[in-house]
Amino acid sequence: IGDREALMDGQSEAWSAAAQLFTLVGMADRASTARRRYAECLGLPLVTLEIQHDGLVADSWSRLRLKVQNQGYGVARDVVIRVAGDQFDDQISETRVLPAVPAGETLEQELTVKPLEYGDSVPLNVQISYRDHNGEPHRREELLILQVSKVDARSAAASFVIPAQGAARRVAWGLDDLQPCVDIEIRVRQGRRDYDVELTLDGGQVFSGGHLSKAILSWVSDGDTAQDGQYLFNALLRDRAVRKGWHIARGQAEQRGVPRRVRLRIDDDAAELHKLPWEVLHEDGVMLSAWERTPFSRYLPIDKPWGVAIIDRPIRVLAVIANPSDITARYNLPPLNSDLERYLLARSFAAIDPAKIQLTFLRRPITLERLSRTMLEGYDWLHFVGHGRLNTRYQRVDLLMENDQGNTRAIADNLFSGMLARQGVQPQLVFLSVCQSSGASRGEVLASLGPQLVRIGIPAVVAMRGRLPMHTAQEITRSFYRGLVEHGLVDRALNQARNAVLSAQLPGAATPVLFMHLVSGRLWRAGAPALPE
Repeated sequence: IGDREALMDGQSEAWSAAAQLFTLVGMADRASTARRRYAECLGLPLVTLEIQHDGLVADSWSRLRLKVQNQGYGVARDVVIRVAGDQFDDQISETRVLPAVPAGETLEQELTVKPLEYGDSVPLNVQISYRDHNGEPHRREELLILQVSKVDARSAAASFVIPAQGAARRVAWGLDDLQPCVDIEIRVRQGRRDYDVELTLDGGQVFSGGHLSKAILSWVSDGDTAQDGQYLFNALLRDRAVRKGWHIARGQAEQRGVPRRVRLRIDDDAAELHKLPWEVLHEDGVMLSAWERTPFSRYLPIDKPWGVAIIDRPIRVLAVIANPSDITARYNLPPLNSDLERYLLARSFAAIDPAKIQLTFLRRPITLERLSRTMLEGYDWLHFVGHGRLNTRYQRVDLLMENDQGNTRAIADNLFSGMLARQGVQPQLVFLSVCQSSGASRGEVLASLGPQLVRIGIPAVVAMRGRLPMHTAQEITRSFYRGLVEHGLVDRALNQARNAVLSAQLPGAATPVLFMHLVSGRLWRAGAPALPE
């Protein structure tokens, strides 16, 4: 936009796209600037909202002052403000209607609220809709974080403005921070009629009494990732008891300026729920598994300790590209372009300091025996590229590796995991760029390779729900390893990779699935050894 002349329509479209992308990555100030430039291009109104109050007190009525501002370039007509939130008394559902707000003017309204929960702060959902001079509708949603005290603080508190979502103070995630995030574990298990849902906050506060309908198993995606994600989010956190814990966690994270680590724990007796694409969970238009401030994983607790985070350098990565010569004739699957896969993977690592990470390729033929012998040399991470096959007869996933002649040899998931279980030192990370490696239908996931590797003690496994387009796979690999080497947090790294895919407008951001038994998500550390998980 800045380097060339462009048609007005082209500029407006570009600013609109920029606003959406800045919002996605939590850059609220830049998103606001982009929205203003979009409005300027088309002469449109731009309605914003500020909330001021003299101190909110839990279980007490307080007044909020709503300042409605038109920061745009045209009159806003039929302005409707709706607020909702089950963290306030009587399930707040109040509406304010303003006939018109001219450009550059500010109007004030008042709203009376009574916060029911106390967690230092509570979120308030606000929806604003209005029409421009052509009668076209516009709509915005804001999540405002309101601070709450247990005692009356009105005598000492001055008016202040509550920032919208994404405008919280950004802090660096230090490798040696003792508590760099708010930890949220959402546990789902078999109930008497439906599934029981329980949320645990920072390993202490437990919010139980939630329910997930078993009808969710018959749900079918409508193809819209955002709508699918919001539907699954509302279904998972539909009950007030569990939603209360979620709101408290969000309020605490905003107040402390730290991320929320979200761990979805699905018990073995509810394993069929793994077939659902939980990675698309959306809250207020943001995909949780693609936002750096909500690192997301499927958590599988086990009784095996994993030791400590890596401190030796370089981290050694073994790359395996399995491409049997008869894969098409035998299984009607397209052969891999091994040279291209090797080039793309090497290119993904090229920008990373070789003193920190070292990539080695397993030479052909890619047999299970050769892989076993090579892993004994002490590799920290294993990256596997190849084909997988869902074996419906035995309800398992087979990896299509090679025999000594380079032809296909189907390796059952339990043989592959058994080989790694017998290693003297198991890898800390396995990345499976393999179709079907995370399972696809009822009950298959915990019997498939990704979760099975976690069960034998591997701390983190990235598996695929389906086939990834080449450009998506390249972007995920590059962004994932670059982030992981930078900070050592595997869930945060995969969130960063998904964000990179979405920002590049590539398909398949929700295809990778992270299974892990780490509470902290940390695989390596720059300083002294970490304590065991």
